[in-house]
Amino acid sequence: MGLLIYLLFCAFLITNTYVWAHAENVLNGKDNQATGCGPDECQQLRDRLEIVEAAIRSLVTVLASQKNEQSVTINSMIVSDPALRAILSPPNVHFPANNVTLASGEVADTQGKNAVHYFKGGVKCSLAHLVDVNYSGNCNCFLQVSMCIINDYKILPYLATGNITATLAKNNSLQIEWTLISTDCIKFSSGVWIRIFDEESNQHQSYSAKTYLEIPNKCLKRRANASFSIVLLPPSVKASLPRKPNSCHFKLPDALIRCLAYTVEVVPNYQSLMGRPLLTRIVIPPEEGKKVTTLLEFQAFSHSDSLSLKWQDNSGCAPQMSSIILKSFPDNGQSVSNTNSSVKIPRSCLQNDDGKQNDHLFSLTLSSQQTCPVGWKRLDACRSYRVDLTSEYSEVWTSGTSSLEIFTTQHGMFPDNPFVWYCETSTFYCNSSDSENHHTCWGNRYICSEDTDIDCDLGIRMNCDKRCAKGFRCGLQCISTEQVCDGKYDCFDGSDEHYDCDYARHCNQLTESSGHFSSLIRTPGVPVKQQHFLSAVQKTIVSIAVQANHTVWLSFHKFNTLTEHFLNVYDGPYSTSPLLMSYSGSIKPLSFRSSSNTLYVEFPSYYYNQSYGVDVFYTSMPSTGTPFIPGCGGYVYDNGEVFSPDFFDDLVGDCVWFVEARQNGDAIFLKRNYTISTNQPKITVRDGWSSSGKVLYDEQDSSQRRMVVHSITRKLTVRFRPPTVIAYRTYFYWNVTSVSTTECEQNLVGLSGTIKSLNYPALYPNSSDCRWAIFTPPDTKIRLFFPTVETEEGFDYVYVYDGPTTSSRLLLEKSGLASALFTVTSSTNEMLVRFTSDELISFPGFLAIYSIV
Repeated sequence: MGLLIYLLFCAFLITNTYVWAHAENVLNGKDNQATGCGPDECQQLRDRLEIVEAAIRSLVTVLASQKNEQSVTINSMIVSDPALRAILSPPNVHFPANNVTLASGEVADTQGKNAVHYFKGGVKCSLAHLVDVNYSGNCNCFLQVSMCIINDYKILPYLATGNITATLAKNNSLQIEWTLISTDCIKFSSGVWIRIFDEESNQHQSYSAKTYLEIPNKCLKRRANASFSIVLLPPSVKASLPRKPNSCHFKLPDALIRCLAYTVEVVPNYQSLMGRPLLTRIVIPPEEGKKVTTLLEFQAFSHSDSLSLKWQDNSGCAPQMSSIILKSFPDNGQSVSNTNSSVKIPRSCLQNDDGKQNDHLFSLTLSSQQTCPVGWKRLDACRSYRVDLTSEYSEVWTSGTSSLEIFTTQHGMFPDNPFVWYCETSTFYCNSSDSENHHTCWGNRYICSEDTDIDCDLGIRMNCDKRCAKGFRCGLQCISTEQVCDGKYDCFDGSDEHYDCDYARHCNQLTESSGHFSSLIRTPGVPVKQQHFLSAVQKTIVSIAVQANHTVWLSFHKFNTLTEHFLNVYDGPYSTSPLLMSYSGSIKPLSFRSSSNTLYVEFPSYYYNQSYGVDVFYTSMPSTGTPFIPGCGGYVYDNGEVFSPDFFDDLVGDCVWFVEARQNGDAIFLKRNYTISTNQPKITVRDGWSSSGKVLYDEQDSSQRRMVVHSITRKLTVRFRPPTVIAYRTYFYWNVTSVSTTECEQNLVGLSGTIKSLNYPALYPNSSDCRWAIFTPPDTKIRLFFPTVETEEGFDYVYVYDGPTTSSRLLLEKSGLASALFTVTSSTNEMLVRFTSDELISFPGFLAIYSIV
């Protein structure tokens, strides 16, 4: 193919050189006749031209049958150039027998020289995609070499390229800027041809002049750096006047489709000869306001052996999405181990959740059993990962990356053959094919003994290396380290499969704003002797991730572990995060708070002994940005204590406790267990967890000082402020108890009725919170008459509200013995009566009669 190109090229240049060199000789008076040629000479010239033209036609016929980039450019030049078409057409040039006058005078001389110069320059620059042009001095042409020297131009194989860029403006017009391959070619340029196409459509599009915009030189904007530019308007733009033939306003042939990649081709026009095409690619972005980031709705559910993703592509380019690039980073990239760094997944592996109606919803499941041909490897269990997803469109451009933190969950497994717990601690389990010894327990002395004929499937004399220099010792046995935590018992005492084995861990993630987790009570499915109850233990892991800009509070409702089994709380989402606390034993830890919105918690779960284990509640609160000081505030769920901190510590300021009852409808009961003193902190109790909640207790207000406080809702806030004078170190406690209100709630409807405390006139029960809602006909009021009230003063109270809830206006608060009869009247036809008692002393209570007014 290269040989044909050089043949055609040399033949064309020979023709051009011969004709124009001879013409120059004539014009310069170097021939016998100054203004023409003789009959013999003209006949020779005509014969020579016919021979060359015939040779060119033969070469072009062979070249036209070739199909590649170079031949396409040459063919298009041949089709579009009238001079070449004349050469390729049948001979129709006839020189007269007599002399032919080519020109006369100085005008003819100048025009002839200019024509020679521009024709040579146009040929040189149009073929610059094959050769480069530099000065030399001679002219030779060889078929076997890739160099041809013609007059003052040295032509070498072309290596350099011009520069071109294309950008889309806000009004959807396309601005194209380019530089020619050589500044020497600028003076020979008469304009450009421009074509814009996408790769798919170009495969079916003919390569003809109809597909190009022909733009003359005068319409190009030339810049100082020898570059050119032009702006093509969108087809939708309507000109105020019809476009004139010589107008320089050009439009794109077709509207550019969003999210597609287009090729912009600029072909220089050198005196009607096509130069080397300059190509660039441009991606039409999504509509303004559409985010290229695709994972606006993204969910990830991951187990150690699978990963499931679900997302919504809101880029507007979902139909053109060809693949996704998925990257996973253990511990958010903080870990050096990253086996799943990157994997490219074709669209064929994705599922379209909503079919054709919503083609922008996708899901993907990767697992070790997958059929999708990608090199995905399983993730580590019980570990946090950052997952990055990037969408690729039309295989040429990508979206912005979207990220999400996920946690790999796992259901812990039991080792094979868990019968190690079947026998007493001083014996071992022997599973034998011998029917007499099947499922029996033998003393440990028989392990590795030569004086016994016991035959166990596990091999009683296996792994009996007494030195055990490099292995793992388990009693009298020694196994290789590779057999430890392999999911199968290789030691008779079972110590090779233990609490910290990865496969045995059970882990999950909690993402609600509040919740609960506890030790799992599970069974391995085989009988377990009581001596092994505390050995049958599994490590449980919980990752807590609440909403951003919040912190996590932990409240320990139950806590009892063996001393070797710790509850570890890490201040962050990873096991490598800072250790916040490590605790074991039977004393409940203090409430703890994270510094961010994540916690990582490890704790033991015991299979058979339910008196052991942990039971923890958590909640989230807006972050204050202050560091946590243990003992300064906390979270109490259901029951416990709130207490003042050590105000001798200069770092301690206000300490806030958040208290919550068990369930909706329950109330919180606070009981003070100290006496008022000058050294005590300033204490304020509010209903709810808002700083604007109703004040139920204020140490500074003597009218509100009391021994007990009952919440209106299921939540309370207790704030301890430092005392004015810190005279000595002391602590102040309030006991916290949840009280159910559902056991004695009643709705009373009618014109009149009676209300009395439980068991009246006998003693009412302790720790009660009873409520009676009264409803009478519309446009009536309720009068409540109290013949008797007798409660424990300062601890048990009767409340009356002017409305149906505890949030209504308080009409009455009574405790102790009433010295006289009294009445309370509502302002509407609804009223609520509430009676509360503490956990100690009881009295007869109260009796009340209601009627309408």
